Amino acid sequence: MNFFKIDKAWMGAILAIIFPLLGYVFFTQLSDFLRGRILPSYAGFSFRFILVMSVCCNLLPFAVARRQRRDYQMQGIVGITLMLALSFICYVIWKGGV
Repeated sequence: MNFFKIDKAWMGAILAIIFPLLGYVFFTQLSDFLRGRILPSYAGFSFRFILVMSVCCNLLPFAVARRQRRDYQMQGIVGITLMLALSFICYVIWKGGV
């Protein structure tokens, strides 16, 4: 049995946690690469942009789950994505800038 073919909400939640972490690492490394080698005077991506793009990385497993009709996985992905988005909004409000 393939681990990624499990149609359970907890599997969607695991994927929804892993993909933003990988997206965060990717975008921070991309920002450092652009700042260091390609554009020396470039300031890099803002922290908010990196957070938004890492949350948007959940569109990838959601699209795959939708295409393969895994409804419970989609529920897990959407639930974790909503929690991440709300925590990002609270972070932005708490830091004092929109």
